[in-house]
Amino acid sequence: MLREPLRVLALVTAARAGAPPRFFIMGDGRLAVVNAHTDEHVTVRYRREDDTYEPDALARLRRVFRSSGDAREQDVSLRLIEVLSHVQKMAGGHPLVLFSGYRSPDYNKA
Repeated sequence: MLREPLRVLALVTAARAGAPPRFFIMGDGRLAVVNAHTDEHVTVRYRREDDTYEPDALARLRRVFRSSGDAREQDVSLRLIEVLSHVQKMAGGHPLVLFSGYRSPDYNKA
């Protein structure tokens, strides 16, 4: 009799393991950022309704967060994107101004 609930629990756990990441603080799936140095603006819906992430939107965010010294790009943490989206929503929905994003090791050496 005890075996049946354990089997169901194992199935639920296995199904959740493949689910998209969930963070303690999450935004609404949208983010607007202005790069203060390049004056680039990006407004994206980075998370779909099924909670999967939109690769093109993440690439646009990666581009605006790039190193201003040598234009190298690095993936932006999904957790950071979610926190920024949450902050943006709580602050009235205005675009966030990015003063410092990714800095490449070569740029930091200079």
